[in-house]
Amino acid sequence: MLTKTFVVFCILLPIIGTINGFIVDKKLNETPCKRIPPRDKGNDTFSPYILNGQPADIRNYPFKLSLHIFERFECSASVISPIWSLTAGHCVESRISPEYITLIGGTSNRAVGGYLFNVEEYHIHPDYNPLTLDCDAAVMRIRGAFWGVPNIRPVILANEACRTNAGSIVKLAGWGLNEVGYYPNDLFEIHQEIIDNDSCYLNWGGDITDRMLCAAVENEVDSCSGDSGGAVLQFGCLQVGIISFGSNICGYPIPSVFTRVENPLIRGFIRYYARV
Repeated sequence: MLTKTFVVFCILLPIIGTINGFIVDKKLNETPCKRIPPRDKGNDTFSPYILNGQPADIRNYPFKLSLHIFERFECSASVISPIWSLTAGHCVESRISPEYITLIGGTSNRAVGGYLFNVEEYHIHPDYNPLTLDCDAAVMRIRGAFWGVPNIRPVILANEACRTNAGSIVKLAGWGLNEVGYYPNDLFEIHQEIIDNDSCYLNWGGDITDRMLCAAVENEVDSCSGDSGGAVLQFGCLQVGIISFGSNICGYPIPSVFTRVENPLIRGFIRYYARV
């Protein structure tokens, strides 16, 4: 993939203090994540789980959650506060009772270890459109708290002062459907390049709005079914998007589309409920 120079315009607002017990002392334009090397696969052969991705370690994604409905893996989510998480609206659009929704965090392997959290309530964006997937966002409040649980920390959310521009490189991780047709247990990651919405519009038409962010799909590197709701990251730790939708054929060269977190309509919705 050709890497372009990218510029992100931000107001450098240091965030210092505590939010419900979480200590935050970072500037949004810094790269605060310390990388943990992925598990060594040795000479074993493996199928990439996010299409053509690399093994990932949950310690690099401490906010990463798997979302289960009736104990069945459905989507991903991200921790955004001690009691709230963020996902895509279409992941919970069936309006299922929250008692049937659980989240698992703190583990790279969604089938082994980790910590289970029960969802107390959830809210889908009031302007969510199930046909176009505009405003595809939802927040979930758990019983108890994420605070103090090993390998679980909140992600930093982009705000209205920072815009993710075409040419930016973003990172995604998930347990989504792989190219042989099953949901893997191990976490994988990929990088994609953001493209402008006008280019995205050429592929998707009028369904692309200012509440969306698009990324090029090249060399069959893509997210897939099951990755929905996961965080789209810039600088390693700043969540700028929520994985929303893409081609029915994962890896097909049609742009992936994410919910744009920094959009005032999306960011305001998150802030209203989660206070972050």
